[in-house]
Amino acid sequence: MPVALTDLDALQPAMATNGMYGKLAIRLWLNESGHIDRLSSVESDLPKEIEASVLTAFGKMLFRPGEINAKPVKTWVEIVIEYGDKPVPTDLPKTDIEAVTAIQPT
Repeated sequence: MPVALTDLDALQPAMATNGMYGKLAIRLWLNESGHIDRLSSVESDLPKEIEASVLTAFGKMLFRPGEINAKPVKTWVEIVIEYGDKPVPTDLPKTDIEAVTAIQPT
C-alpha cells in the first residue's frame, strides 16, 4: 500500500475553504518510484478554484510506492477529502467511513 511521504500539513493553504464545506475525490496514478504520473478529480462539490489548488498541491506529493512481492509497482490511489468545519457526527455506526482510500495495482 502506498504511503504519503510528503507532510500533509503542506497542503493546508490549498485546503483553506473560508467556511465552505464540501468533498473532493481525486485519483492519483503513482509510478514505481512513488512520484505522481497523473492525477484527476473524480468527483467534487467544491468551487473549481479550490479543486484546482488541491490538485496542484497533491501533484507535488511524494509517496512510498505500493509493492507486490517486495517489488515496487505502479499503483492508483483514490482519496476522498472532506473540507470545511462541518461537525463530524459522533453517533455513526462503526461501519461508516468518513474518508476512503482504495488502492489497486495498475
